[in-house]
Amino acid sequence: MTEPAQTTRRWQLPIAAVLSFIGLGVSLYLTRHHLTSLQSGAPSACNFGGAWNCDLVSAGEYSTLWGIPLSHVGSLFYLLTALLSLLGAVRSSIRKPLHGLLVVLSLFAVLLSVGLFSLSTVVIRAFCLFCLILHATNVGLLLTMLLGGRTAVRSLRALSPGQLLRNPALLLIVIGGLFGALSSMLGIRYVLDSQRTANRLAAELVAKQAVKVDPKPGTPSLDIPSAPSLGPKDAPITLVEVSDFECPFCQKVSGVVEELLVQYPGKIRVVFRHFPLDEECNPLVKRKIHEHACAAARSAYCAGRQGKFFPMAKKLFGGAVDDPDPKPLAQELGLDVETFARCLLSPEARSTILDDIQAASQHGVRGVPVIFLNGRPVKGAQPIETYRQIISEELTKSAK
Repeated sequence: MTEPAQTTRRWQLPIAAVLSFIGLGVSLYLTRHHLTSLQSGAPSACNFGGAWNCDLVSAGEYSTLWGIPLSHVGSLFYLLTALLSLLGAVRSSIRKPLHGLLVVLSLFAVLLSVGLFSLSTVVIRAFCLFCLILHATNVGLLLTMLLGGRTAVRSLRALSPGQLLRNPALLLIVIGGLFGALSSMLGIRYVLDSQRTANRLAAELVAKQAVKVDPKPGTPSLDIPSAPSLGPKDAPITLVEVSDFECPFCQKVSGVVEELLVQYPGKIRVVFRHFPLDEECNPLVKRKIHEHACAAARSAYCAGRQGKFFPMAKKLFGGAVDDPDPKPLAQELGLDVETFARCLLSPEARSTILDDIQAASQHGVRGVPVIFLNGRPVKGAQPIETYRQIISEELTKSAK
């Protein structure tokens, strides 16, 4: 005897539970990423630059609702659909009403996905890979529940308050879910508010300490025409990045600089100066610290000779600094490999890096990273809010 077409198939609710757990896992990751991004400003693993930037989408200004990350709301939603799917799979008496409820919930989720995807496309103009996975999960939930969905939705009328009271498991899900959702939302909002307050106070303190000091007469400028630069020449903010490609804190700050360029389009010009903590080329370093830093600096310089300094810098900061042979990387970036290889051995490469080191040292640099924002030094890997605070102050000055 064949199963009637309008009944809930045995496979539907287990598949819905699997999809819900996938959505729950991704949502939890995005919530964790939101908290981490707010605290450090460092780019996430799914920030690929350009249009593929999870940080702009999942931790940007449109990523919260009443101060609560949308990803956390998603976690609660997928936890609910997972519990309803599992309960419907084991309780045949309420299987069809729960099927109908899942149809309604998944339809709402798909409509929300359409709205969020439109926001990413039209307003933010960036996409989050993990967010797209959630959108696909919502579509999968709806398609899974559509078979027999019309009849199941009509059966929701049978889910009366009296029947609810007669099903302790369902009653526990409703009461526990409401209490847990409210508690978790209040808790995570408290954590976020505390982080924002702490970041703001720390940023204000560092900004007060970052005082521009006029260099002594004869001190070479850090902003020179031959230094690699990125951004409009007339930008109100000049950001000089003194860095070392092998330094983990420098790698973190490089990601923050990328985010600042995105958040302040046309307002920042980045100038890069080398300060490798490697005794092989830095006379100020007396012991072995970063043994690949000088070679990496030469690779970046030689890539810059062919107009690819910042693409090479991104690769080096991303972990390629440990590669013993940089020529495959040069080929990947479309450089003339023979010219690149000759440049690595040239005296110009060594002298340029040495000039950077000497110039930075005369501006008080002894370690890295150091960021100069319109001449105001910020030492170490600071949260992104610190740089925003100083940039805001400098933009206010330039507007007067």
